[in-house]
Formats: sequence, structure tokens, C-alpha cells
Amino acid sequence: MLRFISHLFHLNYESCKGCEVLNQQLAIANQEKRDLTETLLNLIKPKIYESAPQVLEPITPKLAMWSRRRAILEESERQKAHVMRNSPLVAKPDDISRLESELGVEAELSRAE
Repeated sequence: MLRFISHLFHLNYESCKGCEVLNQQLAIANQEKRDLTETLLNLIKPKIYESAPQVLEPITPKLAMWSRRRAILEESERQKAHVMRNSPLVAKPDDISRLESELGVEAELSRAE
């Protein structure tokens, strides 16, 4: 009863051993909760990665006159045609007729008719 009255009037009174143990256990439980909360927040926190600075190029206008676009398209088509003409991997008409004669495709077509 004296402890309760001293507690009401905020007077320091000698606490019992059970209260001290309970206060210690409460402090330990609160510390564990803080640690767990901090760990969870660190897991959720996004990681920041530093990257090398990139050189920014000025934005070029997308609209171009049709004559300029046509000239660019024609040039790219000329380059593709040049590559196709000079490529050893592309079959040429004389190569195709030679291969057909070697394989006997013409003879089989005439037999099928």
C-alpha cells in the first residue's frame, strides 16, 4: 500500500526484486522488437547503385524533309544491294541452273509431267 501511494505522488520508493526482474525482461523484449523492426526495414529499403556518368547527346529533331529521308533510304538500299551482289553466300542464277543440272531436277520435272 505504501508503494502504491508513493507511486501516486511520484516519490522514489525501494522497488521489489520481482518488479526489477519484470522491468529487465520488458527492456530486453523492447530491444528485441527494435532490432527486429530495424532488420525488416533494412531488408525492405531499396539498394542504391552508383553508375558511371553517361554522356548525354542532344536530341535531334525526328521530322525531316521527305527528300532527305528518301535519299537516306536509297543509300541504304544501294549498300544492301552491293553487299548482296558481292556476297559469296548468295546464289546467283548461273549457280542455280548448274546445281539443278547436277541434281537432275529438270529430268524429274519432265518425268512428272
